[in-house]
Amino acid sequence: MILIMAHEYTHHIQKEEGFFLDNVDYFYEGQARTVQRHISFKKQTDEGNSAYVLENLQSYDLPELQATYIWLSKNYGKTPIKSLCQDLTKTSDLKYLRNYNIPTKHAIGNTFLLLMERKFGTGIHKEIMAGKYQLSF
Repeated sequence: MILIMAHEYTHHIQKEEGFFLDNVDYFYEGQARTVQRHISFKKQTDEGNSAYVLENLQSYDLPELQATYIWLSKNYGKTPIKSLCQDLTKTSDLKYLRNYNIPTKHAIGNTFLLLMERKFGTGIHKEIMAGKYQLSF
């Protein structure tokens, strides 16, 4: 429940700060997933309980990253590597992808911001919020 609350509280802050813009739902969901992930690591460190990170990884990050990977692979004419897509058949992310031929906004935003964070470090989030990056999808 703590991870869900962190995610939804992020949306509250986004709205309170007037940060919502048209057609960037992907970013808002990705930012909320990022906060959620960071809270899971913080809770693991503070409490010595890896369940927070494992829950976030299994329930959110992995299925969303896999759905985005499958979608990108198909759009670039590549066959997804099977070992990278194991256990995805049970997730709502794959069902959404099959039904709408695009990953969820959560999945796209999560993947985008995770890649940005890996490339530029966690400070990227402050820079985005300060308006140093032009975001468009």
